Amino acid sequence: MARSGTSLTASIVAHKGYYASTEEDIVPADNMNPSGYWEAESLISANVALLQAAGFSHHNTWIFEEITEEQVNRLDELELNEQQLALLDTYNK
Repeated sequence: MARSGTSLTASIVAHKGYYASTEEDIVPADNMNPSGYWEAESLISANVALLQAAGFSHHNTWIFEEITEEQVNRLDELELNEQQLALLDTYNK
C-alpha cells in the first residue's frame, strides 16, 4: 500500500526490537523511498498470493479497483498451506 505508512510503521517495530525479517528479505531502498522500506519481500509475496487466491487480480488495492465483499469472504474461508503456516511461525517466534 504505497504512501500509507507501512515502511514507517515497520521501521518503528524493527527499531523497538521486534522481528521484522531477515536483512536479506527486506525490500531495499530505491528512488521512491531512499530511507528504505523495512517490509519483508516474503510477507509481501504471501499477501499477493492470498489476494490472488481470493480472486483479486492485482497485487494491491490502492491503485486498482476495491476488493469485493465476495473476495473478502473467500479470504476468510481460505485455509493456510504449509508454506504460509511456516511464515507465520517465523514471525510468531
